[in-house]
Amino acid sequence: MKSSVVAPLGGAISHRSRVTTAVTLLGLYYTLNTTFCIYNKWLFTGPIKAPVIITISHQIACFIGSFSAMLFTPWFYKRTQITSSSTLTKLMLIPFGFCVNVGLNNISLMYATLALNQLIRSFAPVTTALASYFMEGKKYTMIHTFLLFSLSFGIALGVSASPDYNFLGVLICLSSVFGTTTQFVLTSYFMGGQNVKLHPLDVLLYTSLPSVVLLIPMAIAVGDFEHINEAFNTHGHYKFAILIAFGGCLAFTYNLTVILLIKYTSAVYITVAGSFKVVLIIALSFAFFNQRMTMLSGIGVSIACLAFVGNSYIQFNKKKTTSEVKGIEIKKLKTDANSEDEIESAHSPPLSKSPSNEKSLATLSHGDLRGNRSPVVVHAV
Repeated sequence: MKSSVVAPLGGAISHRSRVTTAVTLLGLYYTLNTTFCIYNKWLFTGPIKAPVIITISHQIACFIGSFSAMLFTPWFYKRTQITSSSTLTKLMLIPFGFCVNVGLNNISLMYATLALNQLIRSFAPVTTALASYFMEGKKYTMIHTFLLFSLSFGIALGVSASPDYNFLGVLICLSSVFGTTTQFVLTSYFMGGQNVKLHPLDVLLYTSLPSVVLLIPMAIAVGDFEHINEAFNTHGHYKFAILIAFGGCLAFTYNLTVILLIKYTSAVYITVAGSFKVVLIIALSFAFFNQRMTMLSGIGVSIACLAFVGNSYIQFNKKKTTSEVKGIEIKKLKTDANSEDEIESAHSPPLSKSPSNEKSLATLSHGDLRGNRSPVVVHAV
């Protein structure tokens, strides 16, 4: 009798513990992301007006963090060796997209308010949808099309009617959004539908230093090295080092939190979490910075936020359905394989499993034989 009672209790406690961990990580995800955005805005417009070099320091911190994880926590992260040209192509596209996307976005924070920055960044689903329509012939439902149109209208109204409108800031931020779409288009073109599976820390380990190399010319072009010298002379080496180190720690800790959140929930749930994150940052930006809003721009922001959340919910349902279908297919494949083994064993002597079949099954369900592989996650820092 004891065993029949203890097992359910143990299962309930395990499930409760998992839910508690996921909720804690979700809270940490929101806290780190909002802190990171607010800190960057404050840093780029105040103590250190060198957004590209600060971005370089974030990439170096991510490389050090992922390399340390490989050395000291092999139970959590074991480096994946790059053996195919498709994986290498995918990885080399990430630094390019990162520089255009995150590099330009951080530069825009020097000219645009954080609220307008986040509002313009929420335009990414529209540009991605347009690229999917023209490049892949993807079709959208009437509701989805209406939400994308509402998102575009809300952003246009919110930005144009804002008293804080800055043409240069808006232009640079929009360029970063189109950079994200360009990365999507190039990846789709070169990968040809291939599904590359890597541990998220693999992405940080392999792409951080190439991103640094590509960011250096951008830093020279915008005069960041002169601004770094000014900040160093103004604040001194001690305060300067603290400001740089704090941002680097935030960058790696945020990426690590995203990895753990995906592990305890799934990559699908990040879609919805990201939509509410945008709304939260826009709201908090008015508490931390001197930003203004008219009634008209407020209506535009509200429409855009509602449409963005609605679009994220549709994407969430699509990804969830796709994941469930894949799960059913994998389960069916495993069942069929077991049935074939049973039939074969009933008519012939025991045979060892085919390594190729075993690997293909593991690859279908996990990405490789080591398992615990998540889809490629592009670090957004």
